[in-house]
Amino acid sequence: MSKDHVVLICGESKSGKSASMRNLKNVLVANCEAGKSLPFKADNFKNLTITNPKQMEQFFNHYSDSDEYDLAVVDGMNYLFDMYESIFILPAADSRGEWGGYKEYIKNMMQQDVAALTKPIVFLAHAYSLYNETAMVMETSVPVSGATKKNGIESYFTSVIMAKKLPISALEGYENDLLIITDRERKLEYKHVFQTMVTVDTVNTRISTPMGMFTDEETYIDNDIAVLLKRMDEYYA
Repeated sequence: MSKDHVVLICGESKSGKSASMRNLKNVLVANCEAGKSLPFKADNFKNLTITNPKQMEQFFNHYSDSDEYDLAVVDGMNYLFDMYESIFILPAADSRGEWGGYKEYIKNMMQQDVAALTKPIVFLAHAYSLYNETAMVMETSVPVSGATKKNGIESYFTSVIMAKKLPISALEGYENDLLIITDRERKLEYKHVFQTMVTVDTVNTRISTPMGMFTDEETYIDNDIAVLLKRMDEYYA
């Protein structure tokens, strides 16, 4: 895999983010969700439970130094940042000073630990929609507290993908080789997908991929990180 992949996959709860790891191999997972089990059998995963945000530096070092893992996944980013608030900010006598540490924690993690990696990494995160009264539109993004909120955490990533649960009818006109609709999905009348590019209905999200990586028909693909990374390898090659 290329080292060029620093990917954020975001979406609402139960949109298929964790399930999108199902076809991966040799993965190191930073489990920030209280050790919650993955929704599939994962014999070739190393699932490390993170109980303190400062453990992430060891996580990145272990991933970087080991030949055992082809990919690292941080699941999920919101819980990691919430953990920082709970452990370091809320109990502090001077919470204003600790908010500065929060900003530096995020910046150092992304600009030093992640930037130094020579292997790909994927972050999973919950996204939420809020009404912007000034623009009078619904905006969807990954919520971050403090000063980082201004630029958005998405700005650190080369690709921002949205995980979604859509009716099968909504996928008409987007037929492509990366979108396989099974008989079971047709019976259920919905499918979990990745949205790779904005549409007229989602211009106020922060979905972003490099120009030309996906065709218009590939706006929706299977929610499969293995498929996503394969396309990215082909693009950067």
